[in-house]
Amino acid sequence: MKTIALFFMLYTFTSSVFGLEFKNFKIKMMPPGAKVSLIYGDIYNQDLTSIHLQEIKSSIAELEIHEMIAEHGQMKMRKIPSLEIGANKTVALSPKGLHLMLIGLKRDLNLNEKIDITFKIKNELKTISVPVVAID
Repeated sequence: MKTIALFFMLYTFTSSVFGLEFKNFKIKMMPPGAKVSLIYGDIYNQDLTSIHLQEIKSSIAELEIHEMIAEHGQMKMRKIPSLEIGANKTVALSPKGLHLMLIGLKRDLNLNEKIDITFKIKNELKTISVPVVAID
């Protein structure tokens, strides 16, 4: 009985931190003077319900959620208002799919520096530090 109670308490604690795990996040290093960059990584939802990411912020630029779509035989990028992560699912942010765009960079990015990215989830904030890396 104590084991069940302990498991429930641990699970509840994990859920209170949104049940999200951010893995392999990276910001693409861009040439000096660039005004945009991209963020890739995996977001795993450990929760039993879907989670919607609607607001993502950084002090270095505006952040938008984008997706790549095929339209009339051409790949196009479009902004989407939110990102749903299904229960017990992983969403991959990648170059040819969903990704985050840093738009209007206020300064050049430095290789290996870490940039804080803040996610608003269920009226709470979660900040992660994301490294700037060279990506082909």
